[in-house]
Amino acid sequence: MLALFLSLFLAMPTFLAAISPSKENLFDVVVYGATGAGAVAAIAASRSGSRSVLLLSTNQHVGGMLTGGLQHTDSANATVIQGIAREFFIRTELQYPGRPTDPSYPPEHSPPGWLFESHVGEHVLNQMLSEANVTVVRGVKAVRTVVSAKGVISSITTENNQEFSGRVWVDASYEGEVAEKLATMTWGREAVKTYNETAAGRQKTVSIGSPVNAFWDNKSGAVLPHVYSGPVVGVGEADMWIEPYDFRLCFTDSPGNQVPITQPASYNTTEWELWRRLYTKKPPKNLAAAGLGCLGPIPNNYSDCGSRQCSKCDMLGMNHGTDWTNGAWQYPNASWSERQRIWRKHIEYTRGLLWFWKQDLSVPLAVREEISQYGHCSDEYDKDSDPPHWPHQLYVREAKRLVGDWVWTEHALDANKSSRSVGLGSYNFDCHFVSRLVDPTTSLVVKEGRVKVKQEQPALSGVLMDQAFVMPYDAMLPQESEVKNLLVPVALSASHVRYNAVRMEPTWMILGHAAGVAAVLAVTDTSCIVNAVNVTHLQGVLVQQKQMLWP
Repeated sequence: MLALFLSLFLAMPTFLAAISPSKENLFDVVVYGATGAGAVAAIAASRSGSRSVLLLSTNQHVGGMLTGGLQHTDSANATVIQGIAREFFIRTELQYPGRPTDPSYPPEHSPPGWLFESHVGEHVLNQMLSEANVTVVRGVKAVRTVVSAKGVISSITTENNQEFSGRVWVDASYEGEVAEKLATMTWGREAVKTYNETAAGRQKTVSIGSPVNAFWDNKSGAVLPHVYSGPVVGVGEADMWIEPYDFRLCFTDSPGNQVPITQPASYNTTEWELWRRLYTKKPPKNLAAAGLGCLGPIPNNYSDCGSRQCSKCDMLGMNHGTDWTNGAWQYPNASWSERQRIWRKHIEYTRGLLWFWKQDLSVPLAVREEISQYGHCSDEYDKDSDPPHWPHQLYVREAKRLVGDWVWTEHALDANKSSRSVGLGSYNFDCHFVSRLVDPTTSLVVKEGRVKVKQEQPALSGVLMDQAFVMPYDAMLPQESEVKNLLVPVALSASHVRYNAVRMEPTWMILGHAAGVAAVLAVTDTSCIVNAVNVTHLQGVLVQQKQMLWP
């Protein structure tokens, strides 16, 4: 009977939104946040012997950015992506039999499943959750309250009055919604002096590409839209600013499989004056130069593009593109309702920019013609999307971060922390431009915050493995005096600089795998106290499950 209930539970996401376990229905492991990390944590916990695992999704989907826009996955050193994370990518690739390896990836980077359609990835993730007998509740609207006694969480209540109880908790949300109720958190950029990090704090300003006056005129003092003119800390000092968010759009040039770009009701032509002035000085030659590039090719079954292959694109825009610079600064410390408003503003910003590129005469003709060939993919995000066929996940690159008893920084780990590895990461310190602002000495628009530093960390043998770094168990632990039965694999305890090497979906999935196994060990071995988990025992289970712990 239970098996039948669970099969119906997983097969009917619309129905699930109305179902909430009672307070008496106590789960061994509750994973809040059905991100890629959260889904993997739930799968790992169930496979590791937990009798009951609950995964809570804040919408009707699982996967977060993994299946909500990021169709071109940042794999970096793909050899370190192992365990359940690699299983997901292999299983996703198997949905495309016979597809050749994309030439932009070296042959040894197998599988080539870093490129996949969102709906295919979500299908695979749902299969894996179902096979693991994970109970999934969808449509959970953020955490309102957390009930705890002496640092032990017993239950949470959500904004839509659902209550869930558990023994050990994994907060896999991008925002750290459970952790922020009890644990010490931070956001923004630490100063260089805080942890002696060379890439910390506000960065030096650089040109936006051409000299553009930041003011509408020389009399009113009014600053152009999307340009900040308030107080600024010194270079290397701390601030509360964060890198921008965006939506990774799914576009195609297939005439029969696209939904046209349309003018949003909120469109205001004056909002894009900065872009007009910039294009007058330095007109972009194509759409990618304007700030929206096609990453891919994403596999598809479109066949109405004549003799050529139809394109399906993961659209990414940094420099004055779909990254809404300055737009997410309030998000980490905002309430749930405020975060929803910021989310909506990102949609309207993006829709407005797309329409500007498509029809404004200040945009070079080549750019207008190129973007007019594209439309939103009609076979993606076709359920509960608003607007239609819009990705269901805002790209929250960083929000709040845990401040545990140990904080992970840009510095190489010592032998003790290296010995507590639960997985490997492999990305640069990579932060997009954080701010676009007025240079007070020239009145020109400038930008700052971009950090992209390659890192190499020696393995225990002393041999360098390009970009691979050890991820210690301790980074997922809140301060023990604050919370004792919570693991945080996404909004983990790290400085801004270190976080920007960890904030990749495969890396978070690897940490989610470790968190899921550790949660089960906490239930069975340590009276639910995650700090007391025997890391050597944890590592043994992870190795059995094909996780890679050291270079």
